[in-house]
Amino acid sequence: MSITFCSLPAIELKPAFSEAYYWRGRARLGFLNLTPSNRKKEAIQIIFKDFDKAIELKPDYAEAYIIRAGVWHSDEAFAEGVGDLDMAMQDCEKGIKLNSKLGAGYYTRGSIKQTQQKLREALADYDKAIQFISTVNNPHLLYYNRGVIKDSLNDYRGAIQEYTKAISLEPNYAPSYLNRGTAKFHLKDVSACDDWNKACSLNQRIGCQNLCSFCGVANACLR
Repeated sequence: MSITFCSLPAIELKPAFSEAYYWRGRARLGFLNLTPSNRKKEAIQIIFKDFDKAIELKPDYAEAYIIRAGVWHSDEAFAEGVGDLDMAMQDCEKGIKLNSKLGAGYYTRGSIKQTQQKLREALADYDKAIQFISTVNNPHLLYYNRGVIKDSLNDYRGAIQEYTKAISLEPNYAPSYLNRGTAKFHLKDVSACDDWNKACSLNQRIGCQNLCSFCGVANACLR
C-alpha cells in the first residue's frame, strides 16, 4: 500500500505557515508503517524535510524539534541508515530549552539515553516527563520503558509497579504483561503465569512459550 500526500491547502494558500508543515510531517510519520520497504528511506527523508521547513519558518518551534528528534532516534530511521543519536539529542536539547514544560521532550531524551545505556539518567528524564504527562503521547510506553530499565537494574518490584501502571493506561499492550510476568518470575511469584497467559492471548508468542515452559500449560506451545 502506498500513501501519497498532496500539498495541504494551508501550504498552497500560505507557504510560510509553519504549522502546516509540522502537521503534514506528523501525518506522514503516522503512516510510515504502511510505506513499502523499498520506499521507506525516501519517506523518512521527506518527513525530515517537513520538520526542517517548519523549523526554518519558526525557529522557536519546540514541538517540531522534539518530534524530529524522535525521527532521528526511531528504529525505522536506523534500519534505513539515516538514524543519528547525536542529532536526536541535539534536537531534543533544543526543544527542551525552548519549552521546558513539554513532557514529550524529557520522554524523548530519556529514550535516547536509554538507548545509550545511561539508565539512571534516562530514569531521571522519565521522572521529569511524568510531571508533564499530559503532553506525552502514548504515556503507557513511558512507564513501560521505566519498567525495562528497572528490570535491567534488577529492581523487579519497581519494574512490576511500572508495568502495572503501563497496563492501567493501555490494557492491550502485550509486552507489559510479558515483562511483568518475567519480573514476577524472578521473585518466584506464581501469578507470573497469569501475566504470561494474558500476553499469550494478545498474540505475544514468548508469553505462550513461557506458559508452556514454566507453567505447565502444554497446549500453549501450540499457539
